[in-house]
Parts: sequence; C-alpha cells; structure tokens
Amino acid sequence: LSTTTPDATLWYTTDGTAPTPETARAYNTPIAIDRTTVIRAIAVAEGLLPSLVATQSYIFPTAVLQQSTAPAQMPTTWGTNRITFAGGVAGEPVQADYAMDPRITQDGRYRDALLTGLHELPSLSLTLPPDAFATLYSDPQSRGVETEQAASVELLPTAAEAGFQVDAGLRIQGGAGRWEYMPKHSFRLFFKAAYGATKLSYRFFPDSPVTEFDTLVLRAGVDRSFAGHPDTPDLRQTTYARDEWVRASQIAISGVGSHGRFVHLYINGLYWGLYNVVERPDASFAASYYGGNKDEWAAVNHGGAVSGQFDRFGTLVRLAQE
Repeated sequence: LSTTTPDATLWYTTDGTAPTPETARAYNTPIAIDRTTVIRAIAVAEGLLPSLVATQSYIFPTAVLQQSTAPAQMPTTWGTNRITFAGGVAGEPVQADYAMDPRITQDGRYRDALLTGLHELPSLSLTLPPDAFATLYSDPQSRGVETEQAASVELLPTAAEAGFQVDAGLRIQGGAGRWEYMPKHSFRLFFKAAYGATKLSYRFFPDSPVTEFDTLVLRAGVDRSFAGHPDTPDLRQTTYARDEWVRASQIAISGVGSHGRFVHLYINGLYWGLYNVVERPDASFAASYYGGNKDEWAAVNHGGAVSGQFDRFGTLVRLAQE
C-alpha cells in the first residue's frame, strides 16, 4: 500500500469494516495474500481529513470451494422466520449458511468444472462491515431507505475488462425474500453522493449504449441456491434463464428493454452464487434510452406508481382499451 501524502499513516482491515486508526491495523510491511482476502485501507495525516477508503478483493477459486461454515466476524443467524414453511418454522432463527455444498465441491465429476466456471463469468464483489450485513439480513422483508447499508462494489478486472470499484448503498430487493429462511436474497445497488459517486460510470452491459446508472438490481434466481419457491413445484428448479430470456427477447423485438448480465457474486470474499445483474426500468432508465430528464417520466410497475404521475399510466391504458 502507498500514499503520496507526506507523513501519512496507512491503516487497513481485512474483515470488511471501514478502517480507522482506532479499529484498523497500521500498515508497515507488504501484506502476503495467499487466500481469499478483502483489503480496505485509508491514509491518515495530522491536520488533514482521512482519505477515501480504498477497497480491493482478491479471490482464490480453490479457497472458495473450501470456504468456512462459520466465517470470522460474520453473523451465525439471519433473523427469524416469519411464517411456517417446509424450510422453517415461524419465530425460529434462520441459521446462516456460508459453506459451498460438499456434494459438489468434493465430487470429482463436478469440482474441476466448478473451478473453471468461476473464471468464465465476471466476478462482482460486495464488501461491508459484518454488523451492517447482519442488519441487512436480520429482516429481509424490510426494504426501505432506512435499511440501506454502505458497501463497496467491485467488478474484478480480467484480461478482457478493466472493471471498477465504487461505493454505493445496498438493500434487499424483491418480494421473494419474504420467506426469510431462503439464504440467497436479491439486492439493489444505489449510487448516491452520500457514498461517493452519484452514478456508476461504466459500460456494464456490453450490448447497451448506456454508460451511467443510478441503480442496478442483482437478481438471485428466486432467492435460493438450488431451487425456487418451495411451495410451487414448477419453480423448484431455478434455471436463471427465464427472466433473462424474456428481457433479451423484448430487446430483440422492440430494440429497447432492460439489459442483464450474469456474474458470480461475493460478499466479504464469500461466494454468494450466480446472480443476474439487470437494469431497473424506471424513470432514469427511460431518460437514458429515450431522452429528456428523469423527472419528466412517470414509472409504474405491478405494485403501482414508482415515480411521477400514476394517472398518466391510467390514461394510456384507457386509450389502448378504446
């Protein structure tokens, strides 16, 4: 680690927390990284404000296959079940589930393919303090701005892509998370001045002309690693393809639609599974593709008005019916 500020001291953490002189380790010698590690660092000098936090993730695929069932600092439970289901009973704690399934990682038929697969898609890394993650997962049904947690977002660089690191707000996303025992929730990223940049400036979707985003949605594939809704047989096997196929088909037919991209997601260096990162079709999306200011657009989804005047959509429906 280095800084150009004279007489500055470097402080770093490896547990996801933002470093401060009171909570971090002073950097004196190079850090040997021989396993999956997330480094967060700042520079501090007398009479000056601390630097921005720099975050960098180092992922070792072989370590991913062996990640601990009880990682240090991470919570051992994820809130409590609110309703009774085959996977849990209302009021019972939801046991945290971090380890990869040994039926896959230790089976010679799959292990090599899994290691290869971890390289074949982009890797997106989220980093946040363990207590912030615990707050996020303690009540997955809560999704308001009051639940938002500050997080680092990295698209890890590859030979074909430079990647990026930016700080953003992180929330649970979507309705399937109301079954709290499901371990794999969808997320939404918010790029705001409170965290740093007001937008993500990066061509995240190679087949889209848009290079700036207010928000992105990380779809989990019906919120579970191996299956979808436990009470709906036709959704029990998550294919991940249906939702992306519909959006891609809309783009192919009309020329405009919500773009998507698959990534491997990591949280504090822990593998979280396959995710589909997508654009949210809201007022900002409309302005990006059709022009104008986002304040001039009204956005509506199945739950009602997202932004703007809801009666404009009602008028559109009425005209179409006539």
